[in-house]
Amino acid sequence: MTNEGRAPFTEVELAEILTTSDDPQKRQLVTDLQQVRANYRTALDELGRLAEIATPALEQVEAVRALMARNYHIVHIREGGYGLQHGFPCRANLLNCPVNLALVSMQYPPAAPGYYRVRLGNGGEIQIGENVDPETDLLVDGIRAAFAI
Repeated sequence: MTNEGRAPFTEVELAEILTTSDDPQKRQLVTDLQQVRANYRTALDELGRLAEIATPALEQVEAVRALMARNYHIVHIREGGYGLQHGFPCRANLLNCPVNLALVSMQYPPAAPGYYRVRLGNGGEIQIGENVDPETDLLVDGIRAAFAI
């Protein structure tokens, strides 16, 4: 029978050979190996701790990325006017926002008072979407909701 795929000694056998040796260098190898193992365990513990700290921060970054990728608008229709919240990609050019320009040109409120997702149709007309809850929609609540503060 052969020992193919098996080390010539088990870890325990090797440790016993080295620790019972009269050669101080071999005994030092065991001491060094024990220190390396202790350092490795400490490093693993530290990585686990760092992962616990980093995970919530990474989740917040992903929430902000998702928030910033949303390219829809929310209109707050109220008596006598409206308010418009722009998706982040649109915010660089608010004055020329096609959704805002289309809302400004309307003669009447496009829906009953409330908060709605809104977009432009293919012909440039306002299309009112679903009613949204300003307390839970990230775009309405802004980055504050993404950071849960």
